[in-house]
Amino acid sequence: MLLPLPSIPGFEVYKVLDVHEVMESSLHEDDLNWILHRDISAQALVGFAASYNREAEIINLTFSTESRCLAVTLDQDDSANSLLSQRLLNNRHVLKTGYGIWEDAIAMLECGYHIMSAFEFSCHVRKQYKARDPALDISLKQLFKVALSKTEKAMFAKHDSIPILDAWRTFICTTKVIKKESIKCTFNIDDVPEQDLKLLRDFVYIFRRIKATGKTSYEADFISSGVTENGLLIVENARYSSRARYGAIVRVETESGESVIGQVVNQERKTSYILPCPKGRLQAVKVFSDNSLTPDEICTLFRNVVLKSENLSESSFIRHLFFGGTDGSSTDSSSLPSLRNLSLKEPQLPKRLDRSQTKATRLIVGPPSLRNLSEPQLPKRLNRSQTEAARLIVRNEQDVTFVHGPPGTGKTTVIVAAATAWSAKNPKGLIYIVAQSNTAVKNIAEAFLKYSQTDFRIVVSNEFYEGWHEDLFLNVKDKVITTKKLKPGKNIQDFNTKNGPRILLCTISMASSRKLEKVSSIFAPDLIIVDEASQIYTGQFVVMLYQFQKSLNQIVFFGDPMQLSPYGSDIIDGIKSVFDIPKFMDTEVLLDVQYRMPVPLGDFISQYVYDSKLISVHPRKSIESCLRFVHVSGCEEKLGTSRKNIAEAIVVADIVEKYYKSSNFAVIAGYDAQRSTIALELKARGIPEHFAYNIDTYQGHENDVIIVSVTRTMSPGFMNHIQRLNVMLTRAKKVLIVVGNESFLSSEKMQATLLGKYMNHFDYEDGFVINGDEIYEGSARFPVA
Repeated sequence: MLLPLPSIPGFEVYKVLDVHEVMESSLHEDDLNWILHRDISAQALVGFAASYNREAEIINLTFSTESRCLAVTLDQDDSANSLLSQRLLNNRHVLKTGYGIWEDAIAMLECGYHIMSAFEFSCHVRKQYKARDPALDISLKQLFKVALSKTEKAMFAKHDSIPILDAWRTFICTTKVIKKESIKCTFNIDDVPEQDLKLLRDFVYIFRRIKATGKTSYEADFISSGVTENGLLIVENARYSSRARYGAIVRVETESGESVIGQVVNQERKTSYILPCPKGRLQAVKVFSDNSLTPDEICTLFRNVVLKSENLSESSFIRHLFFGGTDGSSTDSSSLPSLRNLSLKEPQLPKRLDRSQTKATRLIVGPPSLRNLSEPQLPKRLNRSQTEAARLIVRNEQDVTFVHGPPGTGKTTVIVAAATAWSAKNPKGLIYIVAQSNTAVKNIAEAFLKYSQTDFRIVVSNEFYEGWHEDLFLNVKDKVITTKKLKPGKNIQDFNTKNGPRILLCTISMASSRKLEKVSSIFAPDLIIVDEASQIYTGQFVVMLYQFQKSLNQIVFFGDPMQLSPYGSDIIDGIKSVFDIPKFMDTEVLLDVQYRMPVPLGDFISQYVYDSKLISVHPRKSIESCLRFVHVSGCEEKLGTSRKNIAEAIVVADIVEKYYKSSNFAVIAGYDAQRSTIALELKARGIPEHFAYNIDTYQGHENDVIIVSVTRTMSPGFMNHIQRLNVMLTRAKKVLIVVGNESFLSSEKMQATLLGKYMNHFDYEDGFVINGDEIYEGSARFPVA
């Protein structure tokens, strides 16, 4: 089969590619002789690419030369083709060149194939070829798939799952761009240490699965557009989450029908600059997601492990957390999943909490330079469990500490108290406090200003901060350093002076980022405190633990496995947080007094989520003063993969307008489509739409009044996940109002859910249930905020 080839500016290449497709089990010696063109004793070079299904399993291997391409579709069984292995993949005389071939080499181990003599194209492209072809700098594979003419798309449409162009173009770019003396073997997969390889197999698989569940592209929301004097397209983005981000490959469409593939070459605040610029009025901007592992720092470290320039086992903390012991002994099979058993899973209701409050066992894995110093001074405002947790941290009695903090138990208070006392005890010591979200970082920073005199700095991505989230850090703006300002000079030198700040706050992604290298080189932490650790996939810690292995003496994980879990864990088995690793489950310190929720609600959550281990301390002690359920007879509507309930949205907006408009309130919906519907209803009543949230965006927040929109009326959906309901029901400081369909929530299908138990637990109380008609008539009796 002959396929037309796209041109590459500045190169003379064949006009057509001779493609031969074959099943793995039908592969013959002649097929391999055809693609190699030569005797196998001579050094040969082939471009290589692999394609994956949505379960992150390899389904096709493609090999290409300048004029020929062999596409091998893998069979469903696990047996490897010995001919393919011996003649191509495991043949040291055939050099395989690929962009991200190190990832493919790890994934192919599950197919029984070991890639030997591989050339990682990405290691060389930036050094020798930066400006001439944007595909080779940021998003090579993605551009291959989108930068085709209509004719080329039609020809390749039925071969979309076969990465023909990836393999061919990588071969062309390797032979015509890379210096000949540089084209040589960069790795053999069998040379990677066995323990590192097993860890990489598990992590790469999970990251690919996470990537597969996300969108491959999205429409950028923009307010306006224009053109600069030098011909750049200007796009003013409307939302941070749907912006045309720096470096992204985009498709720009005009009202006249013109479509141009381009790239975001610069970004300032909310404005993106795109090249090339089409003629005509802008209609749409489609942003293509990067196909590589994310974040980039994890990809780089894993690649370097394969290329033998890094060794994960050198980090004592990585050995302890992931390899089963401080001596690098074999991995605990219970803590890391087997790839054979990983699959998409149905939502399950987790078992109720059954964790002891036993003090964590002594885990000695780091240098002892800061141990056994004087007794720390801790604030008297801490309760017994908070004091126990803070004392464990400050005394440095163990190198890995787990603090389990249910909602409202003062995790942030303990973090600030412990960090302050630790700094006073170790004046030369340096602390990183990291979290999954910038909201959590902001909350900790504000607590430092309120409770501590210890100086600190916050490092925030310039792209996240300027123009988008400056208001988030308004109360601590004097402590903020954006990545744009991380240059040699005052900001960095502050960290290296005698009286400079000894505490740095940032997200986990920032702590692992190259953007922080200028600070981390002189501000390497002795202690790392991780907030929201139960929301972070264990693989995201590897870069941070590895790069600080020489300085790191102690790490503390704060979290709650009964709240939001790592992204994707509800559908992908094997995604775990450090709190889910069996060997650590009985080493947690439990913060057992909650101060946020009114007593009836706190007692309910304690009974059904935390095995009655939580004590509630709050001035509101009656149901009448804090809880209501509003019955609405509306029905859910499906909107893509999301849900909305218009009747509920109207009632929620009416409650806000008539009863809580001037209060400190927030609305939480189980689905983003419902959040958007409620936001529109609020806006129609002159109420800012930013008061409406979904569960994921509201984790870490609290308000006096919380109004929950259940949305569902036919099946439980998200309510099968106790962690998500636990977040929804535990944000209220004074009043919680749940809006939903009473008959549905009281039905048999809802009995096993936390909301079903909520209805059974409180429904018998007079005044607990309010009918939606009462709100319309203005006769409903709600608690005072």
